[in-house]
Amino acid sequence: MSLVRTYFQDDAFSSTVQVDEQRTPTLESMKNIIKDAHTIGLNVQIILMLNLKELKTDQWHGMIRPKDFQQWWELYEALVLEVAEFSRDNEVEAILI
Repeated sequence: MSLVRTYFQDDAFSSTVQVDEQRTPTLESMKNIIKDAHTIGLNVQIILMLNLKELKTDQWHGMIRPKDFQQWWELYEALVLEVAEFSRDNEVEAILI
């Protein structure tokens, strides 16, 4: 089964990446779903998505070009590593980035 964890940035040029508490599932809630899935014999993969908070007619998430790439990368890398550690601890079979 696939679980999607979506991160957001304000627009294609934003240098910040973050969870949206209204739209990004918590790791704790995902932990319970993973446990239930494993209990009934399902394999689990987590799909990491990066979306723009506000879609503009001339932008989409494939156009990301942060103003400060180093800052953006450090934030994104920290989020990915957090999910990697979580996945290891909860025996998730795959992560799709």
